[in-house]
Amino acid sequence: MINSINVALDRIIDRADYVQRHKELAKKVRDVFINSGFNIYANKDYSNTLTAIKMPEGIDFDHMFNYLKDEKNILIGGSIAEFNGKLFRIGHMGENAKDEHIYIVLKALDEYFKHMNLTLEKSLHIEFAKIK
Repeated sequence: MINSINVALDRIIDRADYVQRHKELAKKVRDVFINSGFNIYANKDYSNTLTAIKMPEGIDFDHMFNYLKDEKNILIGGSIAEFNGKLFRIGHMGENAKDEHIYIVLKALDEYFKHMNLTLEKSLHIEFAKIK
């Protein structure tokens, strides 16, 4: 436990801008989904560590989760209670707070939606790459 804490603290010290990095990456992720025709949850007071996106019409969360896990080795979050099956979550914190990791997730989602014959307004991973 102490070694784990030391490693975590070293990472924080080495990346002193991590709070700003989470904030910037979170905004990029939200902008990509909004610009691609998705609705995100909530409408304000967003988290800088994850983005919750409303499931597109006709897409089943469990099917999408299993496809991403089995075909792409990617795990995304779902939701519980009244939001079960209605939202999916993309984490962008800690070790996942890197553009290249988010790009891979977005590309996998694009491939899944294409596989499911869902036409998006814009390609998620391409839109992400465009944002500075």
